[in-house]
Amino acid sequence: MESTDKKDAGALLQRALLGAPGRTALFLDVDGTLIDIAPTPGAVHVAGSLLRDLESLQSILGGALALLSGRSIETLDQLFAPLALAAGGEHGAQIRPCAGGPVTRAPGALMPDHVRAEIDALAASHDDLLVEHKGASVALHFRARPELEQELSHAVASMISNDRTDSLTVLPGKAVLEVKQTGFDKASALRRLLAQGPFRDRVPVFIGDDVTDECAIAAAAAIGGLALSVGRAVPGAHAVFDSPAAVRRSLAAIVRASGNPTEKPIAS
Repeated sequence: MESTDKKDAGALLQRALLGAPGRTALFLDVDGTLIDIAPTPGAVHVAGSLLRDLESLQSILGGALALLSGRSIETLDQLFAPLALAAGGEHGAQIRPCAGGPVTRAPGALMPDHVRAEIDALAASHDDLLVEHKGASVALHFRARPELEQELSHAVASMISNDRTDSLTVLPGKAVLEVKQTGFDKASALRRLLAQGPFRDRVPVFIGDDVTDECAIAAAAAIGGLALSVGRAVPGAHAVFDSPAAVRRSLAAIVRASGNPTEKPIAS
């Protein structure tokens, strides 16, 4: 997809998805992109209107719509039920190339127990910290204690540098530090999905907001696709949405413009 000086993210997205829906694949980050960030990961809300729009877009794109998230695919299915969309979960450690299909995990992509224990101990040494355990990673949330960011960052960095496995990296996010295994990320998930199922040989469109999305933004742009960021300009992104609400409004407008809205009711 050609680079452009036009900075209207919604217009660029509509042109990409409706201009050639049979040749385009849409990849969406979840937290901070599709849905608003909440005080805790479990407090987020997915509206019924968003579910209906995603179902319509999945139909418009012939199934070539996927969520790319740090969350597990199992958690995504709970959030977006009754939809079970194609996805890359746990920063690419999990892949599901077809909606409702089987989930595969990258070999060796499990967080060692001793690392989980060290993060738990670090969290226990302070009040109001939240640890989120995933298969391939463990996230330390400090939204309730933002003043601890520097201290926690130094502690986690020291933990990684001293770890005997030599296979860990830390992903800083919005009030979160996530320790994960190396060897996979959202860019690798995007590339793997483009090689199979309904995504094969399509041009990627990716929307993301966080540091963990920057590699996928760069990958989509390098492949010749459209890369859009949310809330801030990111190198490689063609334009910026102001907020997750702006992304949702744009997706809804695209569904309306397509003339293919989903009629099946989905509860909020």
